[in-house]
Amino acid sequence: MIARICIGKKAGVPDPEAEKSRQQIEDSRFGGQIKLISAGKYFEIKLAEGDENKAKAQTEGMSSDPLAKTDIESYRFELVP
Repeated sequence: MIARICIGKKAGVPDPEAEKSRQQIEDSRFGGQIKLISAGKYFEIKLAEGDENKAKAQTEGMSSDPLAKTDIESYRFELVP
């Protein structure tokens, strides 16, 4: 089973990486086309666990600690067989 985990900054938390990317895009031929941009981390983890409920619990645990800093980041994940 594969866990796909996306982590990003919570609303209101400064995101200098996203701001830098936004500025680069604005300075390119795509300027004026972006409403919102956020930067984040993406993980794809092949789990040893075959049981979906256990894999979900493991992924939830990994996502909230140690992968995400839950005071400033939020996360979402999906499991793929």
